[in-house]
Amino acid sequence: MTSRNHLEQFAGLIAEAFGLDVTGPRLPLLASAVENRMAAVGDANQERYLSRFTQVSTLDPELRLIASLLTIGETSFFRTRPHLDAFVTEALPARLKANPGTVLIMSAGCATGEEPYTLAILVREHVLQSDLQRVRIVALDLDASAIARAREGRYSSWSLRDTPAGLRDRWFRRDGKQFVLDPLVRAMVDFRVANLLAPDPMLWQPASLDIIFCRNVTIYFTPEALHLMAARTARTLAPGGYLFIGHAESMRGVNDDLELHHSHGAFFYRKPVAPHARKSQPLPAINTPPPLRERDAPVALDLDAAIDLLRQERFAAAEVWTRDATMNGDARPRLLLARAIALMNLDDAARSEADALCRRIATDAPTLAEGHMLDGLLREQAGAEDAACRAYRAALAHDATCAVAQLALGRIARQRDNDEAARAAYQAALHLLPGESDARLVMFAGGFSRELLMQLCRSEVERVTDARLVEKT
Repeated sequence: MTSRNHLEQFAGLIAEAFGLDVTGPRLPLLASAVENRMAAVGDANQERYLSRFTQVSTLDPELRLIASLLTIGETSFFRTRPHLDAFVTEALPARLKANPGTVLIMSAGCATGEEPYTLAILVREHVLQSDLQRVRIVALDLDASAIARAREGRYSSWSLRDTPAGLRDRWFRRDGKQFVLDPLVRAMVDFRVANLLAPDPMLWQPASLDIIFCRNVTIYFTPEALHLMAARTARTLAPGGYLFIGHAESMRGVNDDLELHHSHGAFFYRKPVAPHARKSQPLPAINTPPPLRERDAPVALDLDAAIDLLRQERFAAAEVWTRDATMNGDARPRLLLARAIALMNLDDAARSEADALCRRIATDAPTLAEGHMLDGLLREQAGAEDAACRAYRAALAHDATCAVAQLALGRIARQRDNDEAARAAYQAALHLLPGESDARLVMFAGGFSRELLMQLCRSEVERVTDARLVEKT
């Protein structure tokens, strides 16, 4: 068995134990983590080292150490301010009002504690003294060393780089080059070493949590682990509870028990107070054509049916529906486009076919704006933001009414803290959204409704305008 074979087998064990996806292009990350631990324990033989992990045991400290090296622990206090604004102004007051007892907040994947301590500081800043004792925060991470550092409450200036000066001076004490967190804040957080995928009836009691922060955690998960975690968080949230996830994460096509909301420039999920009345969504009716005979013309399938499946987030069904379809004229690239979108929402192997379809669409229909949108989306997901922006601008060059292209440009500009470019793009998108086609919104708007996208655009334009006024004063 080759070294790669050993690693691939070990990747399966990691996935089973912790839900982490380290297959395919992520395999070198696993190799690096294994080499790191081999050097630490003084074992130069990979086969011998890996042979110690013959079965899944999430309690094995060495296995946990490897797993802790497979995720990025980069964090800071007051990171992603829009989420925190929504927490302070909407989620926290709503749960304090709805829940007369203990309001329980979870920070999942808390690393060295910056996120849960940020929440604790905000609670102390914004909650009445009489209600402070009703708020509890539990923080979880797989890395025992990170949890130990979190409990110490000592941080560098880099960890506080996004912390407002007034809050830093009020809640931290300088000790040489480090900052020590106030004991009142530290006492509010209960840190635990925990594997989020492990069954824990006490931790994941139904309807027991009011607010969950699980940001930039599930991006590392296998599809199976993602679905398990989504179901677990939805079940554990109390009716009316809130879920905050990372900007690169989505519950789209994963769980429909939570409703998407937007406030203060942030997207987040909320569990309905009354459970959904789930609607049955059957496959669109199909008049099945007779089998093709030799020299028969291609059968034109209904493009609307494929779009309808994407709208319902039934991506596997959309993939089946479009698999062998061919269409005449300019409708053919659009069906391939729908297929590519379905594939992008499946697994990594399916995304490689989406890349191939994108190239084919570019050849068959080089002026199709949606083809350039697909190219931009693929490049953005691959981390090539400059190339993605060029593709989105190409979509606008072929169709100046393409609202989803302006939304994409605004999103990237916002991530780059280019407020002026973001404002211009969101303002243009706001103007174009009322006339944007339903099909484009289904394929390129991430499952968000027209109304919610317009609300987002208004919020972003207002945010930059307000910032300008503050600067002038």
